[in-house]
Amino acid sequence: EEAARFLVRRQRPADAVRLLDQASRALPDNRKILLLQAGLFAFAQRVGDAERVLKQIENHWPEWADTYVTYGILLEGQKRAEEAKAQLETALALGASGPQVHFYLAKSTLSATPDRIDDAAREIGQAMAMAPADPSLQAPIQALAGRIAYEKQDYDGAVQHLREAIRLRPNNLQARYTLAQAYRALGQQDDAAREAEQVQHLREENPKADEDSFDLELLFPVHQR
Repeated sequence: EEAARFLVRRQRPADAVRLLDQASRALPDNRKILLLQAGLFAFAQRVGDAERVLKQIENHWPEWADTYVTYGILLEGQKRAEEAKAQLETALALGASGPQVHFYLAKSTLSATPDRIDDAAREIGQAMAMAPADPSLQAPIQALAGRIAYEKQDYDGAVQHLREAIRLRPNNLQARYTLAQAYRALGQQDDAAREAEQVQHLREENPKADEDSFDLELLFPVHQR
């Protein structure tokens, strides 16, 4: 498990997948190894393999909350928000905790049930309260908090969250796009134009910059029990 994490941090996910495939064969009843293997499959865009392993774990250990967290994150990354929401709600009912759970539940709630914006706001508030001072966690949480505030027409709050998200991760295209919208809503046209220019610049540098990806690092704190 530790070797696989090391390989991922060294940008060698294919080697990590091979290592965990060997480990899962040697230790078929080790659910932590299987769950990390599923996460690595998702990280490597092998979604079918990830779902196969996750369903295997759910069938064998239906009471284990971590499986539903990982599955929910995977489904959200696949734009399957309703399924993701159901998995994450099950995880919470089984005792899951941590900022990742609340972040992805807020995200899937906003996508699947946009009329339940207050529910999404409550979940992102929980994520902010629980998250450590780690930019890899704080940046996406602040960005989503800004988007939710914008949807609630709290434009000043949106600007505050989005500027913090961009401070932590300057190339966050979606945060800059929403910030430009918030500035327009506030009548700050110069600021809106500046952010719109940054969005265009980032998109030209990386046409896939606004695509969501499965971030395995966000799952590492889940796999501790």
